[in-house]
Amino acid sequence: FADHKHPDLVLDVLASPALTELSRTLCVKDEGTDLCVPFAVDLLFKREPILWHQGAVHPGGYPYLNIAIYLDDSEGKGSAKYVPGSHKTQVDICSHEAKHGWLAGVEVPAKAGDVIVSDMMIVHGSESVPDPKKARRILYVEMRPTQGWLESNTQSMEWLHFQEKFMGLVIRRSGDPARFSSAWQ
Repeated sequence: FADHKHPDLVLDVLASPALTELSRTLCVKDEGTDLCVPFAVDLLFKREPILWHQGAVHPGGYPYLNIAIYLDDSEGKGSAKYVPGSHKTQVDICSHEAKHGWLAGVEVPAKAGDVIVSDMMIVHGSESVPDPKKARRILYVEMRPTQGWLESNTQSMEWLHFQEKFMGLVIRRSGDPARFSSAWQ
């Protein structure tokens, strides 16, 4: 989606006032600590079902954010479904699906432009869209805490330093460094 016509789209999205405020509000416990960095930015063209899953299993204590930015309306069959409370522990997805099918989740409809923020561990999925010729587009941004990475050894220090440098590009793109935690400056 970041093609030759829109090469800076990812930077524009990450530097937007709404996303920087959301990240700052949910990720920074004390000014200058507990920073989140973007782990992944993906554009999903949804037609087929997305089976129940947990995005990233983590020990808790830090916010692991899944930010869904809806580019199309998503109402009725095919809308995202979430299982309340499932973000607190790792879930056996096969047992969950065998026991509940699609009945366990709460459907969360969204209009184009809506943003849904959830913990990466919440069990979620969606059925196929009613019209297979029309895909629903959703931009996903995963934000993960640097301190959580350091404690869990899930990424190398080199990878973390790369992400921190990337955040420098995001801050410059924003044109307003004051919107970011002082630890980034």
